[in-house]
Amino acid sequence: MLINAVCEPGCKRRGDHYKNIAKNQRIILKNRKMPPDKQIPIIPWGCEYGDHNNLYTIQKYPTFVSPDMIWNEYVPRGYNNFKIEGRTANLFSLIETYSFYMLKPESAGLARQILLRNLEDSHIISVNRPKPAKFTDPSQTR
Repeated sequence: MLINAVCEPGCKRRGDHYKNIAKNQRIILKNRKMPPDKQIPIIPWGCEYGDHNNLYTIQKYPTFVSPDMIWNEYVPRGYNNFKIEGRTANLFSLIETYSFYMLKPESAGLARQILLRNLEDSHIISVNRPKPAKFTDPSQTR
């Protein structure tokens, strides 16, 4: 069962979007075996229906499935496999989505912070440190 589709209900381009994802995944597999100067470019995708959506904007859709719905409605009816969409999403969207669905709400903030620190420590992401600035009191500049 798909639990976090970012498309609007009844999206007319959903099939085309999945075809684009599949084509790009095949390109990525081919590119792994090729030198950088011979790699095939990824086929861009833009969608006026879903590009503005994320975990928080889709919660108003009637198709949205919350963690409470999973445990209180779907598991008792025999569903036990759920697909979290997003392997092609950006890293921060993935972190938010996985934190939302796979962690207890009271643990999500700390787990997210630990994950981000580990990503920074392993050089997967780079976070610029704030530079010290000289404070000037605006009332003293007259």
